Order: sequence, then structure tokens, then C-alpha cells
Amino acid sequence: MDYYNEKVGVTYNELTSVMRIGTLRSLLVRGRVHRLNRGGGLNNQVFIDYFTLPAVYREA
Repeated sequence: MDYYNEKVGVTYNELTSVMRIGTLRSLLVRGRVHRLNRGGGLNNQVFIDYFTLPAVYREA
């Protein structure tokens, strides 16, 4: 977990160890989880807003 624009963010790699990739993509498309930055490029990771994650994944 790191801070990104004064928000707590979790990286894509940290999340995929807890949930499946398809589940994360589904939550992003449905708008239930918010992405803080797009990621991609050299040394740029996707950050997901920690507080928008469902409680099941926040506790894991």
C-alpha cells in the first residue's frame, strides 16, 4: 500500500495475490472499485483506491 494523490492505493500485483484478475476487472468495469492512476509505461503501476475495495478483500 502506498499513497497516491493523498489517497491510499493498492498496486495491481498486491491485489491479484488476493483476488482473481477477472474479479478485479469486473469490479473496475462496474464502477465498484476506483482506479487512482492508469499505469503502464516504464516504472508506472496501476493503483486501486483501497477504501473502494469490498470489505472481504480489505481484510485479506
